[in-house]
Formats: sequence, structure tokens, C-alpha cells
Amino acid sequence: MSPKIRNIVTWVITALCGIQLVLGGVFKFLPGFDGHKYFEALSSWSGMPMLIGASEVLGGLGMILIPFLGIATSSKRKLRSLAGLGLLIILFGAVYAHYKVEGDLSNSGGAILAIVLVSLTIFLWSRKPIAQTA
Repeated sequence: MSPKIRNIVTWVITALCGIQLVLGGVFKFLPGFDGHKYFEALSSWSGMPMLIGASEVLGGLGMILIPFLGIATSSKRKLRSLAGLGLLIILFGAVYAHYKVEGDLSNSGGAILAIVLVSLTIFLWSRKPIAQTA
């Protein structure tokens, strides 16, 4: 795959990942949010949906915005990987909570898709760029 195509694919996957995480986090703040039973499966603390929602919003924005920070490229890769690993912990917790409440994974497709997208994002951004031949 050419470096240009790989770069486009990487950014599309990163954008999809970020959008899904930001929207998922924002929905936890909306008045009609009815997913509290899933959070109760993990913790009895009433602030858990807000904490997870804020983490998803910040993590999703971080996945997209980290390349634009004025820091060294190797630090960007490490920072993005750490953000992705934190998001993976949250997402695996979501899959576990859905399984614990419902007894199956029928309602956890969004979390599973996000796990795949975050994993792909970590993998694609951790690879060193291919040197272009002129």
C-alpha cells in the first residue's frame, strides 16, 4: 500500500473512531439517557456514567487532535497509544457490563465496533511512516 493511501485510511479510521467515541460520550450526558443499568453492573456510584462519558469524549477528541499538538512525533505515538489503551479498558468494561446485564452480547455491537476501531487506530498510528521513493 502506498504511503498516501495508508495515510488516508489511517485518518478515516481515526475519524470514525473519534466520532463514535465522542457521540457515545455525549449521549451519556443527555437527559433521556437510560443506560444506567449497565453502569450499575460495574459500580453503585451514581457519577459513573458522567465519568465514563467525559472519558469517552476526551479520549475521542484526543485520538483525533493529538497529531496537531506541537510535540515530537514519537511522543505523539506514545500519547495516542496510551489514550487508546485507556479507551480499550472502558470499552471492554462496556462489553462486560452488557453481558452481565443481558446475558449475551446482542446489545454491545457499538462497543465491539469501537474496540476494533481503537485497536486499528493504535496499530496504524504506532507504525513508523514508510519512506517514499522518488
